[in-house]
Amino acid sequence: MNKNQTKEIKEIKEIFQKQIPDLEKPEMNWVVNLGIALYLILGLTILFNEKSKTGKFTVKIDYFLLMMKGTHFVVILYFGLILVFGIMMKINLQIRSITFYIVTQLLFIVFNFFVIHFDPNQFGLASKAIIATHSTLLSMKYHSFTIFYLRSSVSKKENYLWRFLFAPLLVYSDKTLKFQPKRREFSRIISQIVLGIMCMNLMYLIWVFQFLPIFEQANQCKNSLFICIVETWQKLIPFSCLMWFPMFYFLFHCWLNLKAELVGFLDLNSFYLDWWKSIDHGQFWIKWNAYINNWLKEHLYKDFRRVGFPRFWSLFLTFFISGLLHDFIIFCISGKFHPWITLILVLQIPLVSLNIFFPRFTRKFGNLFVWISIFIGISLVLTAYHFSQNSQEMNFNF
Repeated sequence: MNKNQTKEIKEIKEIFQKQIPDLEKPEMNWVVNLGIALYLILGLTILFNEKSKTGKFTVKIDYFLLMMKGTHFVVILYFGLILVFGIMMKINLQIRSITFYIVTQLLFIVFNFFVIHFDPNQFGLASKAIIATHSTLLSMKYHSFTIFYLRSSVSKKENYLWRFLFAPLLVYSDKTLKFQPKRREFSRIISQIVLGIMCMNLMYLIWVFQFLPIFEQANQCKNSLFICIVETWQKLIPFSCLMWFPMFYFLFHCWLNLKAELVGFLDLNSFYLDWWKSIDHGQFWIKWNAYINNWLKEHLYKDFRRVGFPRFWSLFLTFFISGLLHDFIIFCISGKFHPWITLILVLQIPLVSLNIFFPRFTRKFGNLFVWISIFIGISLVLTAYHFSQNSQEMNFNF
């Protein structure tokens, strides 16, 4: 590596350090060890339960095949959407039209829902989630790319469009993307794939053997609606976090690092920070998902502040729109819109300000409070979505 390349890498790291104050790579061996332990314990427990029921060591995969239905078409859509968004971004780069941008974004919303629900039996649950999430992230990239070139006087020829579309990055910056691809490490690619498969298997085991029985019991609940909700919620509390850990590790470590390795993206450790050490919710939301947080900060919070919104309303609208993006993905998957994530995220705003008003409390008990809210919040959202989605099929005693 020559001196010019070294200088460019230092400049890129300085850009990321402005976005994320602490760029030290968090130690994740404990998560891997926890995941392997859970995988072995839960897997053996399920096998012995099946042995006691059927007399054989078997694990059913029929539900897994149902969830992954339509995967071959998902692969085509994955790269097809990248091509379509790339063409739209190329066109808008030439005409620099905000009208064209708005129209194409609206068409994306219609297309996203239409493709998934044109034939409800064509895709499984996981396949729908992949399509909805991937297309939403591409839409966010489209926004970042468009805003960058509408505001700047950079030459149209000086762009890294296709590199940006494939890179694990949501905020467009020509300086960040102007790098010499690093040498791909085959061992790291294999390790991310293996760990990713283990995470998916662990999530599947938790979903099928823990979540589904709880949801089935909720559907057969004969008590009042309030009691049924509380019973389901308290049953989901331990398993929701068991599901959340492998999901986080799969998305923000395995998947994004795998993409970084495949495209030769510099390892800037920008996907997450040590959120498990957070002493308040402000730290947590910055650290746990730096990949999305950078986009929210650059294209929502800063833009609202730039046009004159007070800090509170800028923060409120940022959390509100973030919640709508999450609920839009779930809407595309389920076909029904319920604003539960939006509501939960908006309610986070007072918690974000907790450190300002009670600094002594957060120093002593902040991290404990963050963990309690994680356990309560995830299970509460899952409970709310389940009862909203299946309320017409349930019979409650009021």
